Amino acid sequence: MKKVISAILAAVITFSSASALTAGAKEKLIGDVNFDKTTNVVDATLVQQICADLIDPTKEQEAAADADGNGIVNINDATYIQMIAAEMLPATIDVPDPTEQLTPEQIQAKGNAAVADFGMTLLNKSVKDDSNTLISPVSIMYALAVAANGADGETLSQMEKALGLPIGALNEYFKNYTENVAANPDEEVLTNCFGEPEYISRKLSIANSVWYKDSDGTVPVKEQFLTTASDVYGADIKPSAFDSSTVGEINKWVDQKTDGMIKKLLEDGSITPATLMCLVNAVCFDADWEEQYDKNNNFKASFTRDNGTTDTADFMKHEEYNYLSDNDGAEGFVKDYFGGEFAFAAIMPKKGVKLNDYLASLSGEKLQSMLSGVSNKYLSVSLPKFKLEYGTSLNSKLQDMGIKDAFDPGKADFSNMCSSKTYIGSAIHKTFIELNERGTRAAAATAITMETTSLLDPPIPYYLTFDRPFVYVIYHKGTNTPLFIGTMKNLANIT
Repeated sequence: MKKVISAILAAVITFSSASALTAGAKEKLIGDVNFDKTTNVVDATLVQQICADLIDPTKEQEAAADADGNGIVNINDATYIQMIAAEMLPATIDVPDPTEQLTPEQIQAKGNAAVADFGMTLLNKSVKDDSNTLISPVSIMYALAVAANGADGETLSQMEKALGLPIGALNEYFKNYTENVAANPDEEVLTNCFGEPEYISRKLSIANSVWYKDSDGTVPVKEQFLTTASDVYGADIKPSAFDSSTVGEINKWVDQKTDGMIKKLLEDGSITPATLMCLVNAVCFDADWEEQYDKNNNFKASFTRDNGTTDTADFMKHEEYNYLSDNDGAEGFVKDYFGGEFAFAAIMPKKGVKLNDYLASLSGEKLQSMLSGVSNKYLSVSLPKFKLEYGTSLNSKLQDMGIKDAFDPGKADFSNMCSSKTYIGSAIHKTFIELNERGTRAAAATAITMETTSLLDPPIPYYLTFDRPFVYVIYHKGTNTPLFIGTMKNLANIT
């Protein structure tokens, strides 16, 4: 036994010195195999059961069971944990925080890639045969990133992996995105051929809000979570009764933030007695083309679907110069919006390739590479005018992307959000787009409802047992007049 303890002490010295004084370090709890945020004899017993092949641990449990950090789970780890429980060894170590090690430039690059990857992955999970699809990865990621600030443990790890960045980097990326990308609206007055003023403009706005139940002041939402949502994401903090009026209030907020393009994000009944919070994001884009289409060049033509059927559509025609292509034969073009900060791109797979099949091969990295490889080529582009409204539930799609525990009432860990047991009940996404001769109007809204299995710990009851004679009354409450009054003195022959 002394040899085992000596080996453990040697390991802890090596383990601690390797991680101590690391720049950007944070504390990690050692040996918490059951993830109850404490290390005790229960964890030691679990390690013994793992060593005896009595239980099959998850990867996360196996990593936690390796308490001495030597890469092997054995009986030494159980002893190590028992020594932690006896306060003979420290319960935490310092580990490098990858967020702190990323430079602002790295966060920007990784964040851009994460949005592209997330968007293409989610789009592939959303497309259906012969149906139009429109999602806003930015809107969805904003809402999920706010929620991730309330998560911890495996729930947080899954969300970080799906979103592509650790939480600290996500916060910095989206704070910069709001401040730098969603810049002030831009407008210019031009003079048309008739000498009349003509306005050309561009607007992008991003808004967030946190709505939480505050009907009786008992919902334990954590102040740090609300502070982060407000300071980092600029979220409107909205304590609300969470009754039938709250759905209307949220829809009104979305309607205002999307300039009326999305009037109804939540349906009646979306908020239930178990809902304690709703995290909402709204994105509004309204921009004129840098060079607008001439309506006189419009024409009607057929649009052929992948299944061979055709539709008649109104097409716009214009000369363009920004050409896109890739090695798979797909090609397209880029058209700038006013100011040149935003652009529209259309990409069409080569003939004979169905769009869904092409999308399956189009990763976020490939999309970014294609958009950065614009070449100059004289084009005559015909593009259909269209207007589309789209809505979907994200629950199953996000779970397919690895965010599983967050939706599981038994596994979700949002302990940094509130002290109640909380999980994501629903993730709802709606979008709108209108593309015409003048420009493009588009909006997106995402709502994440946080549900709880119990708002409060159940109160301790005062026990009252009628196990001796008592009197009873049936009465009219308005006048307190008894309709019946009686006594119960014995239970003999009572049926």
